[in-house]
Amino acid sequence: VFRHRIRVLRSLESAKERCRQEKKILYVIQAHDVATNRKDADKIVPQVQTELLRLVKPEKIKSIPGLLPLYVGMRVTLQSKDCVRFGLVKGCTCTVEKIVLADREPRPKNVVAGHVHYLRYMLVSLLLRAEGEQWTLPATELPKDLPEEFDRVGCFQLRPTYDYLNTTWEDERLQIRRTGFRIMPADSMTVYAAQGNTYHAAIADMEKPPNLGSDEHWLACYVMLSRAKTLEGLLILRPALRHQLSRKPPQNLLDEMDRLQLLEHKTLDELVAYLNSLPISISDEFRTDVLAKNSASRERK
Repeated sequence: VFRHRIRVLRSLESAKERCRQEKKILYVIQAHDVATNRKDADKIVPQVQTELLRLVKPEKIKSIPGLLPLYVGMRVTLQSKDCVRFGLVKGCTCTVEKIVLADREPRPKNVVAGHVHYLRYMLVSLLLRAEGEQWTLPATELPKDLPEEFDRVGCFQLRPTYDYLNTTWEDERLQIRRTGFRIMPADSMTVYAAQGNTYHAAIADMEKPPNLGSDEHWLACYVMLSRAKTLEGLLILRPALRHQLSRKPPQNLLDEMDRLQLLEHKTLDELVAYLNSLPISISDEFRTDVLAKNSASRERK
């Protein structure tokens, strides 16, 4: 998708649909936001709380979502420093194996699958399984009530963390301490986050959003269309218009390609001149290879 707001909405709708299909409870946990300065506590009015929950860009929320949908079996990406501790790469995909509720959290009754159940209290922890990992942590680092037959390979507990956000109230700057989980749903991501990744299958929402420039839209569509390994693995959710895709690439991209090509020619010329200044016995094979590449490069030009 193009926007983080669309990403959040898509993830919530996807979670609802999956829970309806698999007859699971869908929890939504709200981050705990408080003013760092006690004298500002009364300024955290409902309007300020709403604005804080509307923030969705990872850099503004320090990767701690204001509202986070969760269900057992959900795939999430890890954004916390725990990835370093367990030898994982930030952004790695994990599966939610267990949701550890607070002791005073009322247990849901008569919940309809796919309907959102909002939690009143912060979770104690999440039991996550890192995909593809083979290590096993000591039992003391995992929830105590796990069954004996439970597969513990790649599992670890993720506990709430905190960070500081900035907001305003009546033109006055406020610093907020946010407590929550530094994870994000893995089923939907922005084009920027998808750059460089390859997938067996991908669903692309290519419709041009308001206020997005034509050049940015063209580049984003190129990224979307090139993420899936095969054409059979690509599904277009909302297509872009023909004239939006058939235009030429952005001029700044063409200029950069020309600059790199000229740099290639200049570098090869300098290398050829240097090789010609060396004794003929030095690396004849390498010299021949460079000269051939230089000739091919000039033919392309």
